[in-house]
Amino acid sequence: MSIDTRQPVVHLRSRAVSVVIDLRDGRLPSIAHWGADLGPLDDRELADVVRGAERFVTENAPDRPTRLAVLPEQSEAWLGRPGITGSRDGRDWSPLFTMRPALVTSRTVTVDGEDAEAGLAVRVEFELSEAGLLRVRATLRNTSDDVYRLDDLHLALPIPARAREVLDLAGRWGKERTPQRGPLRVGAWVREDRRGRTGPDTPLVLNVGVPGFGFAAGEVWGVHVGWSGNQRHVAERLSTGDQVIGGGELLLPDEVRLGSGEA
Repeated sequence: MSIDTRQPVVHLRSRAVSVVIDLRDGRLPSIAHWGADLGPLDDRELADVVRGAERFVTENAPDRPTRLAVLPEQSEAWLGRPGITGSRDGRDWSPLFTMRPALVTSRTVTVDGEDAEAGLAVRVEFELSEAGLLRVRATLRNTSDDVYRLDDLHLALPIPARAREVLDLAGRWGKERTPQRGPLRVGAWVREDRRGRTGPDTPLVLNVGVPGFGFAAGEVWGVHVGWSGNQRHVAERLSTGDQVIGGGELLLPDEVRLGSGEA
């Protein structure tokens, strides 16, 4: 299988799903489209998809559009939940990564980057399965001699503004997997599992879709955190209208202290 390391925009397709990944300008990868299949697109059409996903510059906002990476960066003026939370006793808490050219196959994208000043390196991996399931994984590595305390490593995927209804599962022993629905308002809908394993009240999959979606009709986007320990699922809507779903491991205080070279 051939590997292309030059593409600034990558289009993964499988079954009825398209994922368009923006890899331009040496910045952390950003998803411009995750949804229904867009069909075969040439470079110009892919550039139009990316341009259409760019955020507007408004009043009381940065002078250039905020860019939402799959690890959202405070250094890019993202005001929602950041992708990386941690520090070295109060230092290096807002990294800005410079990414190298990606390794791209027909189903996968792998991209590495580094913030030399913060002493951190990152790898982000995408895989679109034959069934159309998108898998995303991030690995953070400490490249400094000083210990880095990681509090949270949180992936986020964008969803369109028309997705305004949340569906996940709750329950108790003897009444597991009980569906619950509600509107996605400004703020964050957070589900945390602190059992150290799955349980009857675990969300399993956090879904956000067009109001009234069901098994037979309506668009829906869902996320599952593939981890057997403490975990967090999040659906978040900002006052700007930006919306994301995501999650990650739920780390306890001082649970992860990365020594030099550790990930």
